[in-house]
Amino acid sequence: MKVKQILKYFIFFLAFCFYFYTERVVGVRPFAIALFMALVYCRQNVLILTPLYIGAAMIASPTLPNLFIALTPCVVIAIAYFVHYKLRRKINLLMLSVYTLISQITMLVFELKDIERLAYCAVSVLGAQIFTYCAIVIVYLILVKQLKFRLTAEEVLAGGAVIFSIGMGLVSLRVGWYTPFFMVTVFVTLAALFADKRAAFVIPVALGTGAAAATGQAEYLSLSVLYGLTACAFGKENFYFAGIGMLAVDSIFRLYFDAIGGFDYFALISPAIGAIVFLALPKKARAHISALGACFKEKQAGRAIVNRDRKTVAERLDNLSKVFYEIKDILLTELAEKEQMADTALLTEEVCSRCCATCGNETACKEALGGADTSVVVQGLVLAALDNGKATILDTPSFLSSRCKKINGMINATNDAIERHRKLVEKRGRIDEGREMLGEQMGGIAELMEELRGEIDAKLSFDTSLENRLVEELTRYNIGAQEAAVYVSGGKVKSLTLVVKESDAGKKKLTDTVNEVMGMRMQAVRTEPCVDGNAAIHFEPAPLFSVVYGERELAKEEEEINGDRHRAVKISVGKVLLILSDGMGSGENASKTSGYAVSLIESLYKAGFSYQTVVGAVGRLLSVRDAEEFNALDIACIDLYTGEVDFIKAGGRESFILTSGVVEVIEGGSLPVGITEEIMTVFEQRRLTTDSFVVMASDGVIDIMGRETIVRLLEEVKTANPDAIAELLMTNLKRLSGDEISDDASVLVAKIFKNHI
Repeated sequence: MKVKQILKYFIFFLAFCFYFYTERVVGVRPFAIALFMALVYCRQNVLILTPLYIGAAMIASPTLPNLFIALTPCVVIAIAYFVHYKLRRKINLLMLSVYTLISQITMLVFELKDIERLAYCAVSVLGAQIFTYCAIVIVYLILVKQLKFRLTAEEVLAGGAVIFSIGMGLVSLRVGWYTPFFMVTVFVTLAALFADKRAAFVIPVALGTGAAAATGQAEYLSLSVLYGLTACAFGKENFYFAGIGMLAVDSIFRLYFDAIGGFDYFALISPAIGAIVFLALPKKARAHISALGACFKEKQAGRAIVNRDRKTVAERLDNLSKVFYEIKDILLTELAEKEQMADTALLTEEVCSRCCATCGNETACKEALGGADTSVVVQGLVLAALDNGKATILDTPSFLSSRCKKINGMINATNDAIERHRKLVEKRGRIDEGREMLGEQMGGIAELMEELRGEIDAKLSFDTSLENRLVEELTRYNIGAQEAAVYVSGGKVKSLTLVVKESDAGKKKLTDTVNEVMGMRMQAVRTEPCVDGNAAIHFEPAPLFSVVYGERELAKEEEEINGDRHRAVKISVGKVLLILSDGMGSGENASKTSGYAVSLIESLYKAGFSYQTVVGAVGRLLSVRDAEEFNALDIACIDLYTGEVDFIKAGGRESFILTSGVVEVIEGGSLPVGITEEIMTVFEQRRLTTDSFVVMASDGVIDIMGRETIVRLLEEVKTANPDAIAELLMTNLKRLSGDEISDDASVLVAKIFKNHI
């Protein structure tokens, strides 16, 4: 037999001894036989249980009547097992109740010799029936379900009955003046506090009720209720104070009411031992006890549905991203496989059909060529025209120039064919550009969906401990919190949804309490009305940093619109986007082009596209417009959680980072978007610290002032106001240019600072 099995049956033996002793003291016999029947029903080895049961009975009361009383259920259950085995029928609960009743006949025979024991016998018979069922439920809960699932109402009631019986037994055990009842009650109450606060009240009440029933003294129940209330008042976060508080309550109760033998220092020993033993438990042991809280947790079906639906959406996004990838491949592969060279054979055939087919000398030409078609020499003229863009008499092969009587007509026909072909190629080129842009956008959408799939596919878990504590803390401050859901992924809190009374949604104490309980600064991102006058507030972890910015601009001509456009926009809770677009030239047209670029960049970034896709899309859209327009783009994307900033430059000039008087220059250098189909960008990443400044300027500023002057001015800055820095740069620009600038000028300055927790 394995060690675990030996330990299990040893515990059964101790339980038999405990209940037999309890029965001897209180005078009724419902417990030991009920536990024996429950263990048999739950498929524990009856051959091992039988000697343990009889041995425990003899230890508790070594008398001949007690031996017969203990033997009877063992014999009855053995016969029942044999009969059911032969009949191939299982023992059900009804039959077990009958066998329990039959097993008590011997007890009734011995007990009813004294008619005054009639009431005790009735309690024993009825109690055995009730307690057998309760014991079956609890034994199954411990041995089979292993306390891993939420308790049903049936299990809660059965558990209360079993704890009631334990309370009766504990108060009956005495070694001189010492009773373990208070020790166990204090210990179990503190332990229950770690599993569930409700259990920390119910369990001592059930123990106290059992003790009061066994002794006839209601003081046991009263003190147990006070134990539970004290523990719940402090909570598991202050469990040390809960233990001390229970000892204080015990002393005051005995002293003030002169109850349970009155107050003396020896009376404190039992509860003090219980408190000290629990407080001395290692953290790992308390964590195991806390894990039993799964029995008291709310139902998880609704939350499991959330993960199921997320999984379904993730799978659909994955399939959809594959569709867009396939569309991209089809479009771009078709472009790659297209014949980029002109079809010289078709052009040659067209020229021959117009000139040679109607010529009377065609036969003579073919004979001179040894029977070959005239296309072999006309092709040379066509190739020359394709290379030079136009055919001339100098490009005519010697065979044609010496024999052809329609050489000028052939040259004209060749040029006509080449011109039509050129226009067709241009038309196809525009179509191909559109296809290529569409293919790239399909790829960008596919990448975005793939990224979304990864985010949604990550399983969400829920921190019910934080949820319960949050609701309790808010209730303490008179904030009507109905429900809380803390979403956790990868061990980190992702978001919190809190349902409170609509009138409480704007209270500052609500946010303060959320921050305190969550152990981090949370930010309300959205509030939605619910039913019954409630509101759902959605929180996310607040960023570590915030950004403020200043801006200045100056048009080339005083009465014209500035062709530069800039914007600072928060694209999500944790990201700020700085955009500076310098359109070609100045005035209204440049401003419109810059505005298109800025709006498109903002929208694509908010949609979640990568910077490569964003800049590429803007460049292609500008390049296919009829007007020859281009933009120098300067983008900075700041992560407010980490302080990292991504600089993306497509024709943008230098940017500057100012930190504690030190200036770092971020180089530019690439071509503006819209000039070429291929977009070349400069990408740089830096980490900002608190009070760092990011300075972005258009070429109208840098060309006049020069980078060295800008660096010197920034190094001498004493202000912490980004708007003042923008004003400083623009003032110096006017001074250096003599109020006559050669291009539109714009400055955008952002400052990052740490949020206060």
